[in-house]
Amino acid sequence: MNTVIRWVSLGLGVVASVALADDASKRANFVACPLVRNTYVPCWMAQHDLGPQGDLGAPFRAPQLRHRALIEGIVSDEPRICGGIVLKNVNVSVLPELDDTCNTILPAEGYADPPHHRTPGPSNSEPEERPRPAREEPGPPFTTKSFDVSFEFDVGQRLFSRDTPIVAAAARYAAASKAGKVEVIGYRGGALLSSGERMTEGADIAAQRAAMVKGMLVHAGVAPGIIQSRTADAQAPDGIDDFELRRATIVVTP
Repeated sequence: MNTVIRWVSLGLGVVASVALADDASKRANFVACPLVRNTYVPCWMAQHDLGPQGDLGAPFRAPQLRHRALIEGIVSDEPRICGGIVLKNVNVSVLPELDDTCNTILPAEGYADPPHHRTPGPSNSEPEERPRPAREEPGPPFTTKSFDVSFEFDVGQRLFSRDTPIVAAAARYAAASKAGKVEVIGYRGGALLSSGERMTEGADIAAQRAAMVKGMLVHAGVAPGIIQSRTADAQAPDGIDDFELRRATIVVTP
């Protein structure tokens, strides 16, 4: 299958170039410097399309300048955004090491803002705002229930704002169900790149994730005495949604 070098749009306005297969359904997993196009709503790009810059609760996780990013997604046949090929189901992990070569800001050059929706706030115009969903309160019947909390690659002590409500939901379920046990399992995963390179997370990352989520549950009101924690290695990455392996799982047993 032939490959060509193409710019991809990340959705936040970063632009980069990557070798992509001509098959529009091909998964694209790669590490690259993000670029940002200076449209009104910043557009991140790289060798594959990511998305528009949202707010802290937005599902798209924006990369950062001065850091390389692990980008995992599926090449889409949708119209280009900000000049780049779009990736769908994209997941972005900012790699911790500083890289001063990742510091490119492109002018808007007449490109329109990427499609975007933002939660209510003082910086948003009314058409941009989307209502916050109503919080769902748990009710009977109560059974054992699991909650998966996602983490960036090789990160164990920080969550995105969109993931912290999952911990809060687990705490509410534990309270409503009068849980007798809450287990926290921290997982260590990895990533299989399209190039065939395999990336592995640090040896202590699973323990960091378990400890962080346990602390958040205690802060949310779950009694420390009913919380058990352990670590585990996730299944080997296969290049298909490997970001789902990098997680902590909360299991609430009434």
